[in-house]
Amino acid sequence: MSAPLVSVCVANYQGRDLIESCLNSIFSQKCDFEFEVIVYDDASTDASDRTVINCFPKARLIREEKNVGYCIANHRMAENACGKYLLLFNNDASLMPGSLQALANEARAIKSPAILGLPQYDAVTKTLEDRGRLCDPFLNCLPNYEKNRKEVAMVAGACLWLPRETWFELGGFPEWFEYTAEDLYICLAARMRGYRVSIVDDGHGFYHHIGQSIGGGKIVAGRLSTTYERRFRTERNKCAVILACYPSPWHYCVFIMLAILLLLEGCTIALIKKNSKILSQVYLRALRGVWKSRQKIFEMRRKNLFGVISNSRFFSQFVWTPYKAQLLVRYGFPDLK
Repeated sequence: MSAPLVSVCVANYQGRDLIESCLNSIFSQKCDFEFEVIVYDDASTDASDRTVINCFPKARLIREEKNVGYCIANHRMAENACGKYLLLFNNDASLMPGSLQALANEARAIKSPAILGLPQYDAVTKTLEDRGRLCDPFLNCLPNYEKNRKEVAMVAGACLWLPRETWFELGGFPEWFEYTAEDLYICLAARMRGYRVSIVDDGHGFYHHIGQSIGGGKIVAGRLSTTYERRFRTERNKCAVILACYPSPWHYCVFIMLAILLLLEGCTIALIKKNSKILSQVYLRALRGVWKSRQKIFEMRRKNLFGVISNSRFFSQFVWTPYKAQLLVRYGFPDLK
């Protein structure tokens, strides 16, 4: 077999009920190029690795004895990949027919480095979730539904295409993020260099069991539902992305405003719900986490300042109305578990 054009990298943890559908959707793609599939089993205990071995002998399985987390899993797959491009793909997602070819066609047409994504659909309801995402100033991400908008602020890490060389240039996902906002980071780091972040939308896409792999992060019965751990990581990691990726002096200005808003939000929710754990285990913990990780954050920033674009170009896919305020009005304060 000739060298693959793309390496499809699937991080798997406890995915026994999902991995077969995921891999079937990949291996059934009809392409005019070779591709390889790498599955990184992150110390699953549900025998999902046996499903890969028994049902998908063409997949390259990397088995880890100790759980290392989503970000490290993707780094190790990228290191072992042979393709010119990487498609980072969740085990709780499945590709629509023709989607892999569509991504390759777009990458070939662009020629320059770019991060590409596909329209995302809910795996259960089959309804459109987004055509990429826009951001507000505090990096709350809102769905893009405009069919004619190709460039976006970010694409979901559940289905993220980029050149393998660009992955290493950007430093990949920050390993200490573990999960949440890692896709936001790599997309904004790419934008800092002037690289495109775009959606390939010509009738293709992917289905995603949103929030199933790490819990929370979705609307349940008309309410926002998440976990303490996910909410903590989301707030901490968004703060880190602002400090690492925003052009000067916006990184300091926006971070200071966000820190004040997070403290106000945490105090308000704690008072309303009569639960001080929300303040201590989410908001204060997130800000302490930023302080403890300050050396890592500023090392990320030094790397991203390699090629800074204009403020107007960087923020061109941002909206200026805080999206979290809209969610609070619509759904109320989130249920934390």
